[in-house]
Amino acid sequence: LEGVEVSISDHGELLVRSPSAMSGYWKNPTLTSKTLDAEGWIHTGDVAKIEDSRLFITGRLTEILVLSNGEKANASLIEAEIKHDELFDQVLIVGEGKPFLVAICTLDQENWQAYAPQQGLDSEQPNSPEAAKAILVRIRNRLRDFPRHAQIRGIHLVQSPWTVTSGILTPTLKVKRRKVEQLLHKEILNLYAGH
Repeated sequence: LEGVEVSISDHGELLVRSPSAMSGYWKNPTLTSKTLDAEGWIHTGDVAKIEDSRLFITGRLTEILVLSNGEKANASLIEAEIKHDELFDQVLIVGEGKPFLVAICTLDQENWQAYAPQQGLDSEQPNSPEAAKAILVRIRNRLRDFPRHAQIRGIHLVQSPWTVTSGILTPTLKVKRRKVEQLLHKEILNLYAGH
């Protein structure tokens, strides 16, 4: 748009500057200083790239997980790819500050009930070692084009879907990452145990 400048920060964040952009948050100088820098750039919080004069927004900065080795993984892209599998209803990737990524997935019950017996798995034991191994192979096949650090090395399966009334989903149906990490803290720790 005429009069609108865009740029990408060193961290991959979309920056926007324009005379028509906001001058700050009403009576909130702290939030204003976090969002609007001294040069007038608005820090959108979106992860983006510019290719062939086109702007691609690939996720939110808060969805970038930094592993303990410094590698960065876009959780939303990985989650979206795994959700293409009809076996899963909801997916959450965990790994901030950890050596590798793990996934917490809610199962589509109808598809899980059909899949488990076909694989010789007990549908009532989705987190058995045999089920975890089979599901990880399935996820790795789906993520084969992702870099090595963006691969999933542990899985925890949940049989009940996350809902707004349970407090795990926002009203716009986004998963509350911190809430899931709190509720399944012990299970997540077990995924990292022994590695």
